[in-house]
Amino acid sequence: MQSGLMPGEVVHSRRRRDVPARPANGPGFFLKKRYKQVGFSETCGRCNSVAAKMDEWGPVGCRANIDWILDRVKENATSKGIVWLPSFDAVTRIHIDAAILQAEGKPETLAMQLALSISGFVTGFLPAEVKEKTLPAWNDVAIVIPCHNYGRFLAECIESAIAANPAEIIVVDDASEDETAEVAARYPRVKYVRVEHRNVHATRGAGFALTRAANVCFLDADDVLTPDYLAAACKILDEEPKVGIVYSDMERFGEESGRTDFPEWVDPFWIDRQNHLHAGSVVRRQALELAQVFDEHLKPSAHEDWWLWRQILRYGWQARKSPALYRYRRHPDGSMLTKVRCKSWYELSSASTETITILIPLAGRLWAWEQLSAWLDRQTWPHDQIELRLLDSSQDPGFSRAVAEWIGRSDYADVRHMRQAVGPQGVADAPRRQNGQEVNLAVARAWAKLTRGLTTPWSLCLEDDILPPDDVIERLMRQVGPAIDLVTAAYRTRHHDDRHWHIQLEPGENVRDGEEGKGVDEINGSGFGCMLIRSPYLSQHPFANHRGSAWYDPSFYAAWGDELGSVVDWSIVCKHYSGREEWV
Repeated sequence: MQSGLMPGEVVHSRRRRDVPARPANGPGFFLKKRYKQVGFSETCGRCNSVAAKMDEWGPVGCRANIDWILDRVKENATSKGIVWLPSFDAVTRIHIDAAILQAEGKPETLAMQLALSISGFVTGFLPAEVKEKTLPAWNDVAIVIPCHNYGRFLAECIESAIAANPAEIIVVDDASEDETAEVAARYPRVKYVRVEHRNVHATRGAGFALTRAANVCFLDADDVLTPDYLAAACKILDEEPKVGIVYSDMERFGEESGRTDFPEWVDPFWIDRQNHLHAGSVVRRQALELAQVFDEHLKPSAHEDWWLWRQILRYGWQARKSPALYRYRRHPDGSMLTKVRCKSWYELSSASTETITILIPLAGRLWAWEQLSAWLDRQTWPHDQIELRLLDSSQDPGFSRAVAEWIGRSDYADVRHMRQAVGPQGVADAPRRQNGQEVNLAVARAWAKLTRGLTTPWSLCLEDDILPPDDVIERLMRQVGPAIDLVTAAYRTRHHDDRHWHIQLEPGENVRDGEEGKGVDEINGSGFGCMLIRSPYLSQHPFANHRGSAWYDPSFYAAWGDELGSVVDWSIVCKHYSGREEWV
């Protein structure tokens, strides 16, 4: 209760005496009444604001500002998800004129009555689809259009986006020097923002940060959506909660015409080899946020959308194909064409951002561990992009403590130290000829244990008596491609009197010392001493003898056969130690 009031006294609000009350039968009142008859809600704040302004102006002021009123009605309609067709301008202008006449107490003209009766067929069916509480499902999509000097294509792109009926349209102008800003300004429904990233991935991220919709479509400024594109995608997203990405087949237009048909479903393993999802796929907002894709800086040379889809699928989301078509413009300045012509697979895939699992079986040789742990400290692949798995089969508490102490002071954030006996103590150094079966079984057990449940796309297998160059991961990764799944470094065997490499160009024939190649060769087999490989080949492999192979490593190659694309990079040579200062 305010001070100074008597008990029971009522405080009344006061109206400013110089502001006349809004008439109950002004032009705005009658325009709202007309649209209410065809289903529009009276609770719309934007509509009430325009009506109030019209009533304040009266008939004379409304005639002087009819273009302003028409623009506001158009903005209000598009904000509700209505696709505003060109014919609606004329229809709405007639309704405004008729409302002004009603406010003056004058009848509609005959021509006006005829036009309104015809236009009823146009306006009458819309409201059931666009009432505020029954917006179509695909209205909950934001379209983000990154644009760099594609102003000449932008109008067609925006108009296709408007026709697809999204909740939000954002043009993110990345340092354009053409008419991009002017084109975007023609469309009241489009939000425009300028950035100076010169990087598609960062530009998409800037647009995403401005959206609120549950789903997002990153539409390239030179491409076009079909009218049913968002509706088809959102139907799948609504019905299948595990789906994070909805893609489609692609219709090419421009300097090349045709159609690209994509697989009906996406295998995360195969998409790591080569992309088959286009940039304009519709993606669930939660999938983008969970994978934190825009926290990563990608180089301009990267195939940004390919990288983005891979990250999302690795978090367990699925991808589904919709029956709609995405229209992809082919022209000489297309950024993807330029990248494919000029860049390596390493750059296109943004391989430098990958997290690698390093798998090391530890046999309990302290001298080997001292050298290897020093190498782990030095190796140059970012340590926060490493998952390190150590299988300690030493059965030696002192050795295990040394490993644990190193883990405690290392800068690797993700280390798994497993201790398990895989065979008799010291079996790793037992003579191969006399103890071959026992050694083979022990090492196979170690690799089987290390490789279960791998979560990274790539793994480096490394034996504890092998010492590779410090930059070995990057050098191996640079030899990977869509058809290359395994790259091994070169190292000599230390278990035979005759010097040879642990590399087979032909089945069962190791390359002898002095006969090694140069550059990169296809191989038929190798040891696991220093080998980069796609992780699913390891995690899906039973480490047993296959096709008559006596040892686990040639058996691995025999089991996968031609499915496994394997090479050796002869320029990467590792030292194979048999003692602290003894190596081949």
